[in-house]
Amino acid sequence: MAEPRVTEQRTNQQRTNQQRMDQDRVDDAVLLESVRVHRARLRAAFVHGELRARRSTTDNVKRLVGSVVVAAVVCAGCAGYSFFQANAGAARPGATAPGATAPGTAPGATTATEVAP
Repeated sequence: MAEPRVTEQRTNQQRTNQQRMDQDRVDDAVLLESVRVHRARLRAAFVHGELRARRSTTDNVKRLVGSVVVAAVVCAGCAGYSFFQANAGAARPGATAPGATAPGTAPGATTATEVAP
């Protein structure tokens, strides 16, 4: 009876050892991948310069373009608002636009309610 227990313990021990070896291989693979990525980043930094230097131009150009777009939208909104405010009186029936004369009067003529200087 002692023999089955001994062989069972050996197989369990072998399985445990195999699992440890598999885990060690995974750990080694992770370490090697980490070193590979680190070397690639160092190589890119050496060839292309610091990451800050590489990103600043692209980021600043994006900010400039975004600012120009926002300024154009605000400008268009102001111009549209001004246009509608200036033409709002002409759209209403019976109302006259600023600077327009009433029908039947000559430009520059005074009405009965206005006093000539």
